[in-house]
Amino acid sequence: MSITKDFVTIDEMHRTARGFINTACLLKGDNLSFDYYALYAPAYAVNLAFACELSLKEIILILGSTYKGIHYLDDLFAALPLNLQQEIQANYNYEHPGEHIKDCLTAYRNAFVIWRYLHEQESSIPVPHDDLLSAANAIRSVAKVLYVKYAGDLGEE
Repeated sequence: MSITKDFVTIDEMHRTARGFINTACLLKGDNLSFDYYALYAPAYAVNLAFACELSLKEIILILGSTYKGIHYLDDLFAALPLNLQQEIQANYNYEHPGEHIKDCLTAYRNAFVIWRYLHEQESSIPVPHDDLLSAANAIRSVAKVLYVKYAGDLGEE
């Protein structure tokens, strides 16, 4: 089987999402001092929110669906089949037992835009904590499994 345009797009999304998660982790490290919140929280939130968005869109593309015009994290999550939502939820609950990933994705639904333009915000916004990182990791773990299967089906492992 040959490499398709869709595979190239999915591959780029897969690698880019991983890079944004890794960058967020480097920004945060173990530092929760005032400097982290003052200097790095916006970049941390933008990186994680974008990683979530790309990973959700990657899953949607692998499934052969479309996400045109959808950017909110909770809306992208809702576009997934129930079995994948449940799998992502189970991954999220490893670090946040009893909490719902939908609540996290709703709280940060537009974090990519909000935190990118933090200087323009007129109201308070949720400060990103480990819940957003856990959501990104939970989504990425499902995306990775689907990606490996998809690439394998193309003979491109």
